Amino acid sequence: MLDQGVELELAISATSRSKRECETGGKDYHFLSIEEFKQKITEDEFIEFEEVYHDTLYGTPKSELQRITQKGRFPIFEIDVKGAKKLKDLMGDNLLTILIVPESLDQLKDQILKRKDDKMTAEKLEERLRKADFEIPFGQTFADHVIENPPGQAMTASAKVVDACKKFLKKFIKLEEF
Repeated sequence: MLDQGVELELAISATSRSKRECETGGKDYHFLSIEEFKQKITEDEFIEFEEVYHDTLYGTPKSELQRITQKGRFPIFEIDVKGAKKLKDLMGDNLLTILIVPESLDQLKDQILKRKDDKMTAEKLEERLRKADFEIPFGQTFADHVIENPPGQAMTASAKVVDACKKFLKKFIKLEEF
C-alpha cells in the first residue's frame, strides 16, 4: 500500500521476554527487564499492555504512536487479543482489527516449533496452545475481520489483509485506484 500513497508503519511493541538470537532491539521489540516494564506502566507510558504469559509482559509504548503519526503515517499494531480489545474499546470504529488464525492448532504447533527457540519447553508449548484456545474465539467476538492463514497460503492471507486495510482507510484518505 505504500506505492498508493498510504504509508503504514509497524508500532514496535515492548516486551519483558528475552531477545531471541534472530531479533534486534528497537526493530523487532523494545526489550525491557520486568522492572523497567513495570516502571513504564507506573509512568503511564503504554497505550495498552498485558501479561501475555507468566512473567512476560508485552505492550505498545505511547511513544511509538507519536513517532509514527508525526511522520504522517498510520500505525499497525501486532498485538495479543486482549491488547487489541483494549484498543478497539478505546478507538472504536477508528481502529481496524484483523485476527489472523491458523488453520488448526496442529499448524500453530508446527509454526512455533519451526522458530527453533531453544527456550521453548514442552510446558511453554502447551501453554501457548492453551492460550490459543482462548485467544481465537475471544478475538472472533470483536475483530472486524478474521483471516485464516493455512500452510502455503501466506500470499492469499496477505492479500486479504491488504484488501481489508484499503477498504478501511478509504474513509480517512482519498486513495487513487486500487
